[in-house]
Amino acid sequence: MCSFFVYKYKITYFYSVYKEKQTAGRSPEVKKLEEIRIASFAGSSKIYMDMVASNLQQQRAITEQFRREAAIKRMQVSASVKEIIKYITEHEQDDCLLVGFSSQRVNPFREKTPCSVL
Repeated sequence: MCSFFVYKYKITYFYSVYKEKQTAGRSPEVKKLEEIRIASFAGSSKIYMDMVASNLQQQRAITEQFRREAAIKRMQVSASVKEIIKYITEHEQDDCLLVGFSSQRVNPFREKTPCSVL
């Protein structure tokens, strides 16, 4: 990062010296336009550095996510399926959609009674 700023400074400096020599006999308006062009170059490099920093931050976040995912304990599919089947059979009696509801009042899916307006 530091070397980029040194490089950018050198380029800006040499570019300004070069333009001064070229615009020695030009009007002040033309010189002002050249200064604006140099300033816009310096500003665009700052925008570029902001984009690089943002991209670097995103890449670090992605790398961290990959590390978290790599640390997850892996299981064979057959072992996972056995655990799922065991869990389902153990909790089968608590599943209202399989067993049903003890009364219609506790059923959240029952049809609501229509409201009669007087």
